[in-house]
Amino acid sequence: MTLLRRTLASLLVLATLPVSVIAGGGTPQRTGTLATHGITLYWEEHGVSTNPPLLLVHGFGESMSVWQPYLPQLSGPYDVVLVDLRGHGRSTNPSNEFSFAAAADDVLALMDHLHHPRFRAVGVSAGGITLLHVAIRTPSRIERLVLVGTAPYLPKEARARIQSITEGKDALEYFRQFASRGDDQARSLLHQFSELATRTDDPAFTPPQLATIEAPTLIVHGDRDEFFPVEVALSLYRSIPTSYLKIYPNAGHEPIYSPAAVNEFSTVLLEFLGSTWQH
Repeated sequence: MTLLRRTLASLLVLATLPVSVIAGGGTPQRTGTLATHGITLYWEEHGVSTNPPLLLVHGFGESMSVWQPYLPQLSGPYDVVLVDLRGHGRSTNPSNEFSFAAAADDVLALMDHLHHPRFRAVGVSAGGITLLHVAIRTPSRIERLVLVGTAPYLPKEARARIQSITEGKDALEYFRQFASRGDDQARSLLHQFSELATRTDDPAFTPPQLATIEAPTLIVHGDRDEFFPVEVALSLYRSIPTSYLKIYPNAGHEPIYSPAAVNEFSTVLLEFLGSTWQH
């Protein structure tokens, strides 16, 4: 496997899972679309728990399908809300432009639409950055927050990786696995991804901004993350007032999707989301 392919698999996840798992999954209790901010969001709800809902947000280039291996464990104790970010999966984005701040607007509109004033949330990579916007903008809405492979800014390592990935021939093929509308969607997402390499305005969170997050926050990171060095996770941990740090040894950018990781992380996740860990 080439370095590019290993890097791409680490970013987009599920490279270790068969395509049938990427495309498959349980039957949701409710599905729908929401027209908001000039786009149409596709969403699903799994489970009928009376506990606070649990929102799961995927990374860039992916879709809600990455969460399918977790649904059997999570949709019992929680009403799990899945969403395809703007332009991803079955959601549209006519502008073909992406920002994490705009994605946060969409997420808040969706949770308003579903009548969830407060919720718990897990975000991976771009999904985690999106949730940082939500947690800073509306701190009272998130009860507990989990950030996997997330950074408050894009360091030089991330910009270099993005550039190398988008210049390689494997990238488009991988994006196609998640693009419900075919090649045009995959190519647009690849272009939007490449543009992140030169952006400096989003994400650009400062420690004082991160200090306003009220939710207890679990930060999950691989110690071999090719995009965000472990020091970035430490900066989040030091800046968010009530935070916990879990480092996966010998793991890359999104360490929670391998078959071996799903059961282990589900246990950690359920314990954190449902407990009163020491503050």
